[in-house]
Parts: sequence; C-alpha cells; structure tokens
Amino acid sequence: MKNGNIVATVSKEFFSFSDTYGVDVNDNEDYGFIIALVIVIDQIIHDNNNH
Repeated sequence: MKNGNIVATVSKEFFSFSDTYGVDVNDNEDYGFIIALVIVIDQIIHDNNNH
C-alpha cells in the first residue's frame, strides 16, 4: 500500500516442487521495483525458515 492505496497484490500458489507467485501491479506503479521487492521479501522469508 502507498498513501492508503493498493499498489500491488501478491498471491502464492503451490505447484509441483516449487512456489509460484502471482503479482498484480497497479498501472501507475513501477513494475520492476515491485517485482524486485517480491523477490527480496521471498528470499528473506526463505532464509529465516532455514535457520
């Protein structure tokens, strides 16, 4: 959320042997930046689950 508005929605689905994410980005937002955030957040969660 930014300024009270949803800028992107991320959904996680489980297929076969890996996780799959769906990312819906508002047209007015920077797609690359949002995708980079999703990757970083996933990596942080993955790293914390392995300790």
